[in-house]
Amino acid sequence: MSSLLVRCWQQRDDAVLKNILYAQIDEDPAWPPRYAHLLNLGEWLGGPADLGRWVAIHGGEVVGHIGLGTINGAVAERFSCATGYEPRRFAELCRTVVDPRKRGLGVAGALSRKAIKEALTRQRIPVATVLTGRGTWLEMMMNTGWQKIGDIEVKISNERLALLLAPQKSVSYT
Repeated sequence: MSSLLVRCWQQRDDAVLKNILYAQIDEDPAWPPRYAHLLNLGEWLGGPADLGRWVAIHGGEVVGHIGLGTINGAVAERFSCATGYEPRRFAELCRTVVDPRKRGLGVAGALSRKAIKEALTRQRIPVATVLTGRGTWLEMMMNTGWQKIGDIEVKISNERLALLLAPQKSVSYT
């Protein structure tokens, strides 16, 4: 059994990541959100990740992706109100995708740990947002210690966006 490696994203990874997104859409048409289906999925995947992007490698193949990005607007304000920290202190784990054929290998966990570590290195508070229609993903995050602080309306979807703080075991908020 080959081990799991997480490395920085490279432009050449986009072709494989697009295929992973199409496989994801075949399995769960609700994610990525419908509006993204009309866009360049490679650009959509990296769009908000202005603080970094990583891919997971298993058996020499890219099997997952995560980004880390700054947040603003209503999302940043809600996190700020919930914690007392300025909006610029947050970094969002974003656009996580795992090849549906490679689930159960710990890919999402390994990618999340890498992004959380990078957020902390940058002295930022790691947060995440999850569309409420992604019940299984939201449940998995809650089961691993993420704390829901609320949700907000999403203009481009008929769902709400759950706002999550990283597990306290990973982060000190003081």
